[in-house]
Amino acid sequence: LQKGRHDPWMARAAIDLGRVHEPIRLLVVVEAQTEVLSAIYGRQPALQELIGNGWLLLAAKAPDSAAIHLFEPAGGWKPWQGPVVALPTVARSSDYYPGTLAPLDPVLVAQAGESDAG
Repeated sequence: LQKGRHDPWMARAAIDLGRVHEPIRLLVVVEAQTEVLSAIYGRQPALQELIGNGWLLLAAKAPDSAAIHLFEPAGGWKPWQGPVVALPTVARSSDYYPGTLAPLDPVLVAQAGESDAG
């Protein structure tokens, strides 16, 4: 038998050597009504696979309120409940990260014409 990438002994060796990564999931927040996103999800097999298998996490931000709902493939939309934290605002994203390679805290990027950025 040839030992390859899918060999259980190789997987065990990777664990022993600390080469196992933590899975990273992408959270996609869309400003739209949950009904619209449900309809798109229902007709897109690729999204059903990615979201249904937990590779993508989907949240809907209501356009007319601050409500946020998280999508659970087996249970539908669930209201998100958590602390609301005011974020600092920057005029342009390039003002926030020049020369920075490390992860940054979230900020809001001002919309064109907003005067209170800074």
